[in-house]
Amino acid sequence: MKHSFSMRYALPFARLFTWALLLLPSVVCTAQTTADSIRAMIPNGNQVFRYGYQESSAAQKQIYDDVLYTLCGFEANNYSQYYYHRCDLTCIPNTMTIQDVMHLLERMQRDIPELYILQSPIPRYDYETYVYYARISYTFTPEMYLDELHRLRLAADTILQAVTPDMSDYEKLLAMHDGFIAWGDYGDITGAWAGSIKGAILNKRAICEGFARAGVYLCQQIGIPCIYISGQLCTSTQNDEWGNHAWNYVQLDGNWYLMDLTTDGAFPGICGYSAFLKGDPYLQENYRLTNTEGGDANLDGVYQSLPTLSATDYDPMTISDLDNAVYHTPCTKLLHNGHLLICRDGILYTLDGTIYND
Repeated sequence: MKHSFSMRYALPFARLFTWALLLLPSVVCTAQTTADSIRAMIPNGNQVFRYGYQESSAAQKQIYDDVLYTLCGFEANNYSQYYYHRCDLTCIPNTMTIQDVMHLLERMQRDIPELYILQSPIPRYDYETYVYYARISYTFTPEMYLDELHRLRLAADTILQAVTPDMSDYEKLLAMHDGFIAWGDYGDITGAWAGSIKGAILNKRAICEGFARAGVYLCQQIGIPCIYISGQLCTSTQNDEWGNHAWNYVQLDGNWYLMDLTTDGAFPGICGYSAFLKGDPYLQENYRLTNTEGGDANLDGVYQSLPTLSATDYDPMTISDLDNAVYHTPCTKLLHNGHLLICRDGILYTLDGTIYND
């Protein structure tokens, strides 16, 4: 009777075991496919401009690439329940200190705005396995992250819809500047994603950090070198008040300029240009490269150095024949006969809002 009982259940269990073995490769294949799809959405440093990557030695670039490859293949293991998923960075040699790894992850987060899934750039070290590991926000699964990357790309396409292949780099950057300012607003100050491209692009509300990361992300889409910069902005010249801030450096025609999307787009419905393609004098007057605690978050182990800005502001394109001018964006800045003008919907305005008549 005992033998009969075991034989009765042996076949069903054997079938279940066989089905499990058959399904296992498909599960592994799906995980690999998701990881590969994520990697396809996040180009490496040889495909787009990344300042921290460009500064690195060949050996450092290899570690950078390996870490990015590993992070894109993270698993939703919920290692620390309700806190993070553990992603082992076995590619990092033990000769690197935890400070070295932290600076690497900070550099990568500045270079790669898509890495907002990192709970923190501060790594952990497993003293039993002798492995550094990164912490991925527990709110993500690989499938959810891949979906967000696709939605980010679609949103970027909308923001950049005015960009055409025949444009100059200046026109592309101007279209990006105007498109983003029309897209999102400053706000959600205490939001979890306010400092990321998820907040700035997907949620359409972010703080300066999110705006600056969006600047990097969108510039990468149009092939313009861009760097995430942090420090302080003068908030009151009368009282000499300063506050922590983030902005961008962008490169045009071989020179570097300041671009602050927050300053230009802080007011809903208004597209400003007071901090668009400014040179070093504007930086020295209005910004500091140290934070309010006195540290330099750009150079303290993150970047080796920062490029020097141009001695002058960028000269906007000069239109000599307004009748033949082509307006690529709904909000374009033009210089004509010494007059700085704004073009909206084909109508030229002076900076005070009146219609310009030549």
